[in-house]
Amino acid sequence: MDHQEENVDDNINIRHAQPPSSSCYALLRDALNNSDQLTAMISNYSTSYNAVNVGIVLPILQYSLSITKNNTDEPYSSPRQFEVTSSVQSTIISAIRLLQNNDNDNNGEEEEEQDSIVASSLLAGMIFGQLIGGYLGDVLGKRKAILLVMILQIGGSIGSACISTSSMGLSALEQLAIWRFILGIGAGGVYPLAAVLAAESKGDDDDDDDDSLNSVQLQNGGYSPTSSVDDHDDDDDANYTTTMASESSDEIASFRRIALTFSTQGIGFITVPLIAYILLEFRCNVDFIWRFLLGIGALPGFVVLFLRLRQGKRLRDKREKVEQSEENNLSDRDEDDSNEN
Repeated sequence: MDHQEENVDDNINIRHAQPPSSSCYALLRDALNNSDQLTAMISNYSTSYNAVNVGIVLPILQYSLSITKNNTDEPYSSPRQFEVTSSVQSTIISAIRLLQNNDNDNNGEEEEEQDSIVASSLLAGMIFGQLIGGYLGDVLGKRKAILLVMILQIGGSIGSACISTSSMGLSALEQLAIWRFILGIGAGGVYPLAAVLAAESKGDDDDDDDDSLNSVQLQNGGYSPTSSVDDHDDDDDANYTTTMASESSDEIASFRRIALTFSTQGIGFITVPLIAYILLEFRCNVDFIWRFLLGIGALPGFVVLFLRLRQGKRLRDKREKVEQSEENNLSDRDEDDSNEN
């Protein structure tokens, strides 16, 4: 008997010593099969992309505005198309710009100030979004709250891409700063919500759906399929140690999911210059380039909306099946009772 208890203790220690089997492939596979995890990853990617794209958009936008202001024959051509054909022309252009700098010092300072406002408007919105993100998660629920902040990101991205470059009313940079603030609220709200979604998500959608269905069954007075009466016959000490080992394994898996979720931010940082380089390499319309870089930031939000709608439909279908099954069971019990009587 003592020898068996020692073997049990050794097995438990081995479970504590060995981390849960979660290779990179298995971690990615589980993430792709779980809507909550995938939503958190895409949301973080969207946040990082929309946060850094302004660093490339502003120089291109300033170039586009300067070309339009000077009424060039090709107002929206790529900078690569304006090549200096000789050193003489290059020298003349440099001299002219040097002479014009004295007259345009005030304009240059104003442009730098506007650039700073555009860049900082997103940060201001992110601060506000982080403050209200957790509260929205408590009031609306994590899934509905992350949908709301992603809708803000969609609106901010599309609004930024559709600003007017005409001189009437607000300037292009002032309009961009307003839309970037709205975008920042959505981006800031993603951080707390995505972390919670990643930490509480499980291996796949079926596990999460089963938990939701079990809670529905318990509320309706039914029994959870995962509960077993035979569990009470097990030894209390063995159950306690096994539970502790399981909780430790779940915590490690939770930390790995969180790390995987926030690692997608690095992909967002790389995506912006890659897209800009490709568009510039193909000498696309400059006005199209900066609008495309801003507008494409709404695409991850649409993917998140699709994922949430699909998961909601799956859960509704499963609930209907469970309710239908419970109705059939109740009718069978009534028939049995009537037959016994």
